[in-house]
Amino acid sequence: MPVEMVGASDKGLVRERNEDAIKMIPDQGIAILSDGMGGHLAGNVASQMAVDVIAEELGKGSIVPNAPLPESARDMIVSSLSAANNAIRAVSRSRPECHGMGATVVVCIVSGQVLVSNLGDSRVYLFANDRLTQVTEDHTVAQQYLRQGVINEREARVWPGRNLLIKGLGIESRVDPDISISESDRNQIYLLCSDGLTDVVSDEAIAETMRDAATGALETGVKRLIDMANANGGPDNISVIMIRTNTGKADDGRDHS
Repeated sequence: MPVEMVGASDKGLVRERNEDAIKMIPDQGIAILSDGMGGHLAGNVASQMAVDVIAEELGKGSIVPNAPLPESARDMIVSSLSAANNAIRAVSRSRPECHGMGATVVVCIVSGQVLVSNLGDSRVYLFANDRLTQVTEDHTVAQQYLRQGVINEREARVWPGRNLLIKGLGIESRVDPDISISESDRNQIYLLCSDGLTDVVSDEAIAETMRDAATGALETGVKRLIDMANANGGPDNISVIMIRTNTGKADDGRDHS
């Protein structure tokens, strides 16, 4: 198996239902996480559709474990997200109780390279060389204002409209995801998470948990992050996936794959 992959999703302590969804395909190095939004029952419909459609579409591709990603990888991601977007919008139009539903999504594919793609404010982090780095950028009004210098980082964390999305599945007729491709190194850990974690658990606390997970069990790290979010009130659904790379370049710079 090219990677270790562990995930869990928790309702939290306040919400009536879990509107997050996760899907993992370890033998292909694929992990997908989605946070749904909408009216009665619609959020969980959107998020489940997102992970199911994207997984099905990516399964049609030519992802080979331990090998570089195919040249079509970016097109493959856009195509899979577009399919999910179209499916969500079609159900939103046809079912009154699902009108206006949508979802965030993050996708991580780990083979000989690592592809990360996102729409919305669910995130991907990388823990490597004892450092936590946010790989994705939130597609929110607050992040846009922060980039423009309208507000600062402290204000962005408490700004009332910080969760207003400017990108997501089901929002527009076309999707424009962020996509990055990087080289895979041994023993990196990628974290996919919904804002139910990051809204209430600091990057410093996440980094400390990732540090422990780097030398321990991923299951323990996933549980600890969810427990921390619930200890801080659990105001939202919490979803977490950790991925540890087992192949790629070793620390000495030689390729041992």
